[in-house]
Amino acid sequence: MENINVSPLKKREIDQMTKLYTISLRDNHKGFIQDIDFRENIEMMMRDFRANSGDIYSLKKDNEVIGMGALKRVNETTVEMCKLHLYPRFKGQGLGKKLALALIKYAKDLGYSKINLHVTKTQKEAIGLYAKLGFTEYQQKLCKVEQNGKTLKFDTLYMERVVEYDALVECV
Repeated sequence: MENINVSPLKKREIDQMTKLYTISLRDNHKGFIQDIDFRENIEMMMRDFRANSGDIYSLKKDNEVIGMGALKRVNETTVEMCKLHLYPRFKGQGLGKKLALALIKYAKDLGYSKINLHVTKTQKEAIGLYAKLGFTEYQQKLCKVEQNGKTLKFDTLYMERVVEYDALVECV
């Protein structure tokens, strides 16, 4: 029987997480490129998030890091759910849902009452998952990022969810 769990990232997992993050970004070439300075520096990202009442979490299957997600503080009541990535071979197995549900629980445990996120409109599966988990759209925006002298544009959907809405979490 396989063992699947989500827990705060441990220092010894940073190399595994860096590999996952790099592969996932490459696999999602149409997705929003965020935090370009952090692209492949998970340890720096972890320190930044932890210093600001958030964290990075690893999704493990039989002690192998197969996914990641993070909670980044927005303000005293709101946290952003971000950096959700899975190895491509693990997509479509309900593991993204497990990860998102664990992050919602961690957000509640940390005392946040609202979670927001943003996702590019090209990521249809992710948008569908977030909607099933109780996230609703509150804004759409064309985000622009300068990279290597080029302006990249991403049609981005912003969603939010109240953390206390546990009835939905129990049902999924």
